[in-house]
Formats: sequence, structure tokens, C-alpha cells
Amino acid sequence: MSKIPPLLVLSSLLVAAVGARAGEDPSELAAPPPPAPAPDAPDTPDAPIEPTPSEAPLAPATGDQEPAQEPAPPSAPLEDPLATCRALVVDSRLDDALHCVRELLNDEGAAPELHRRARALRDLITAWGRHLDAPAPPAAMPAAEAQAQAQAQVKVSELVDAISAEASVHGAVGGAGAGFLLAASVASATRASEADTLPWLIAAPAVGGVVGAAGGFGLARALRPEAGDLRLATSTMWMGATQGFFLQWIVFHESPDVGATPMRFGTILGGGALGLGAGAALAPLVDVDDGDVAVAHSAALWGGVLTTIGISGASSMLGGVPFPVVVAVLAGSVGVPYAAALACHSLIDIERWPSFLIDGGGAAGLLIAGAFLSVSAGALQPSAPVVAGVLGVGAAAGIAVGATAAWMVSSAVRKEAHARAGDDEGVE
Repeated sequence: MSKIPPLLVLSSLLVAAVGARAGEDPSELAAPPPPAPAPDAPDTPDAPIEPTPSEAPLAPATGDQEPAQEPAPPSAPLEDPLATCRALVVDSRLDDALHCVRELLNDEGAAPELHRRARALRDLITAWGRHLDAPAPPAAMPAAEAQAQAQAQVKVSELVDAISAEASVHGAVGGAGAGFLLAASVASATRASEADTLPWLIAAPAVGGVVGAAGGFGLARALRPEAGDLRLATSTMWMGATQGFFLQWIVFHESPDVGATPMRFGTILGGGALGLGAGAALAPLVDVDDGDVAVAHSAALWGGVLTTIGISGASSMLGGVPFPVVVAVLAGSVGVPYAAALACHSLIDIERWPSFLIDGGGAAGLLIAGAFLSVSAGALQPSAPVVAGVLGVGAAAGIAVGATAAWMVSSAVRKEAHARAGDDEGVE
């Protein structure tokens, strides 16, 4: 089969393009010649060749037919009104571009489609302007610097954690008391005059407080104790000092001059030191939390209060009870409930802050009983044993109610904590 010469095809395409440019039908200008028959094609009978539409003679116009109309030339494309606004955006003239878009939006005669496109362009310009006005993000911190900063933050958090702070407070108070007792013991032993000992009695607590705070902070940082262990050690320190006070009161109650007996001060100081050592030794061996220690404090407090009320009521009946015996009973009423509460810590399920309900209940019961006695004193004229009995019963009832409330609140708090922990695990 013969091929169409390339020059003929190219000329045909050019003629067609020129005709389309002028709005004419390319077929009217030039028609490609029919392809030559293949040499091997079989001979076919001659058929009448029908003229092509371009070569067919035009039929004469009749009266019933309308004359053919020539096609109208295409109109020039309309210029986009938003082109100027887009050009301003490209030139980074955002304010002028916004002004241009607003003018189009204010044109009430513009087409709705133009308004829609103008609003879209306005939103785009506004968002881009906000992006340009936004501050640049900080540069990425090097890994070494970020690690150093994180370590510095950890060190600062360790300086202000609860355990170290509490140890510092107890150390400061205990150091101040120890400084005073030590200075008083030295002054009593040396028989120095009051003018000579007064500066030391003032300076020693200040120095002892600073040393104690630093020591408590250093020990807390070095040993890393749990909250229950720290509070057990500090609690036994104060209980030892209290028992040392009762002991010196029993032994040296006949001494008329307090400052003349150095062991008065040494007994309290030694009791506190022994208590601190005992608590620090027991803390790793027993599982005592801060709630157990708080309940032990409440037991010691109200044991001493109820015993004092009972002694005051029975004083008229007991008559000549020796003073050392009374003080020994008071010491036992404070120390025995305290030790019992710590020994039964596994049976006490009361948290630290609900334990204050025990103290609140005892105080409320004592106040209610006292108010009852004040109102009925004129009518009943109660005796000392009756007054002591009413006060004791009121305080005991308040303690029982407060302890029950503290146990119930602690149980509810633990259940809520377990439920929250379960929810958190489910979410994870």
C-alpha cells in the first residue's frame, strides 16, 4: 500500500488550522485526496462515485427553503475580573489585593458566581496574611542541650519535692529544740549567770534549726525514704521527746530550780534522739503508711485527754495519790495508745486526711458535752466525778463517730481510686 506523502499531510493540517482560525469549515478549503488503491487489491466493479459534500453542486434555492446563514464569528474571550486581584497577590501586595476583592464584592450587579469566587479569594488572602504575621517557630534545640535542660528541671523538682521539704521542716524544728536543750544543759552544768547564758539560749536554737534543716534535707536526698517511713521516724522522735519530758517530770519533780538540774534537759534531748533512732530502724521493717501514723497521733492525743479528764474527776476520791504516779499514768495514757495503733496498723484502713475526722469528732463531742453541762449546771449541780464522766462520755462518743466516718471516707476514696485506675487501663 502506498503511503501519503508527508508534505501533503502537513499542508492539509495547515490549511485546516487556517480555516478553523477564520471560523470556516476546513473541509471547504481543501480535502485530502483519496488514498491510492493497493496494488494487490482485487479489481472491483466500477461504481458510480458520489460527489463529496464539498464537491456536490448546490441545489437551487426554492421559495420554500430559507437561505443558508453564514456562521457568526466567535466572540472575543471575556477578561476575568479577578485576574487583577490575583496579580496583586503574586506581587505580595496583600492589602491592595484585599481592597480589589472587596470592590468586586460590593458590586451588586456582579454575577453570583463571581461573588463566590471573590469570597474564596478573600479567605485565601486573609489566611495567607495570618500565616505571614505569625511568629516564627523556635529553632529546634540540640539534643545535648535539651537533655541538659531536662536534667536541670529534674534537679529543681527534687529540691522542692514533698519528702525533702517535710524532712527539712522536721529537721529545723527538731534542731531548734535540740539546740535549746543542749545550751540549757551546758548552762545548767556550768552554773553560769543568766546574763552569760541568755545569748547562748537565743543563738543555739537558731543555729540548731539551720543545721537540722540541712541535715534533714541531706538525709532525705541520700536515703530516699517513703512518705510513711519518714513520718514514722519523725513521729517516734516527737513521741520520744514527749516521754522524756514525762520522765524528767517524774524524776526531778522535787527540784525547786528547773535550771539547776542539767539532766532535765538531757532527758528530753535523749528521748527524742532515741525515738528518732527507733523509728528509723523500724521503718524498713514494717509497712506503715502516713495514714497509720496519723491515726497513732490521734490515739496518743485522745488517750491523754481522756486520762486527764478521768484523773481530774477521780482526784477527790483518790485523795493522796503521789504526783509521780499521776504523771506516769499520763505518760502511759499517751504512749500505750500510740504504740497500740502502730502495732495494729495492718487492721487500720484509714487514710491520712480522713484521720482528722477522728480529732474533729472528739473535739465536737467534748464541746457538746461541755455545753450540756453549762446549760444544766443550775438545775443538776453536778459534782466533779459527774462532770468528768459527762465530758469523757461526750469525747469518747465523738471519737467513735469520727473514727467511723474516717473509715467510711477512706474506703470510698480507695474504691474511687481503683475504679479510676481501671478506667485508665481500659482507655490505654
